Amino acid sequence: MRTLFLLVNTYQVPLETIDEAIPEHRAWVVGHFERGDFLFGGRREPRTGGFVVAAGDDEHAIREILAGDPFVHKGYAEWEVIPVVPQFSGTPALLDAFSASGVATTLPALSGELAVRVNEEAHTLREGSSVVDLVSSLEWPAERVSIERNGALVEPEHWSETVLAAGDRLTVTTLTPGG
Repeated sequence: MRTLFLLVNTYQVPLETIDEAIPEHRAWVVGHFERGDFLFGGRREPRTGGFVVAAGDDEHAIREILAGDPFVHKGYAEWEVIPVVPQFSGTPALLDAFSASGVATTLPALSGELAVRVNEEAHTLREGSSVVDLVSSLEWPAERVSIERNGALVEPEHWSETVLAAGDRLTVTTLTPGG
């Protein structure tokens, strides 16, 4: 799995100089968004630099990416690299973004909700939900599905007592009669 990093740059030269170099810097940034290295970013307020949330294999790999920034080559900006671990989110959509980037997370949903992964997609249930609640929410016939929770089969007779936890990874397989 990849690690999440908060990248913060600070300008070392006047804004007039930065503005002249922005097109080249933005082309570099866009290239890394297209490759999936960068997830989102923008500028700081007041305008003293910028930030990026990035996914990478390790800090060394991220620093190699940043070494290619035209701002760095010209001495216009310096980057700070901060490894981070997501712990809270107001939306399950972030789980999808992080998962698509290969970032491991167990982000809990807020306000009484429970965020889990079902067949690698974000799914939200009420806190305290069991496997029975999950099957019901999916509207699939219980007699025709098999459920794995974090890689372990959950037998149907244990569905009602198996309470789900934030970050659980569930695989739901539809069984076909006759093989």
